[in-house]
Amino acid sequence: MKRRGETGTDIVITLLTISLVLSILSFVFKSGVLSSSAEVFTPYTTQKFESKPVNAEIEILNTAPQKTYIEIGEIKSYGMTEKIRIDKIVKKAREVGADAVIIKERTKDSTLAIAIKYK
Repeated sequence: MKRRGETGTDIVITLLTISLVLSILSFVFKSGVLSSSAEVFTPYTTQKFESKPVNAEIEILNTAPQKTYIEIGEIKSYGMTEKIRIDKIVKKAREVGADAVIIKERTKDSTLAIAIKYK
């Protein structure tokens, strides 16, 4: 339905503009520019541990340590860059009282780690 004063050209330009905006938004979301990151914690034990301070150092390991430890749970982080995902994993590890995390899997979109507590 035409509005007063609109021509066929005006309507076509408006539709093209809307199409262009939708295409740009689709690209931005698919490319991850605006995607957020998130982490999911799956506990392996019912035992609870005291959270660590926000500045507590958490070891980031690629293999199991020589020290004796228990596995607190699995932390999977999704989102932007691996650095951001690792930061989120470390933050969650502090929250659950872990001393370290063992990185188990890295993909383009996610990182999986096991939160551990030394005995």
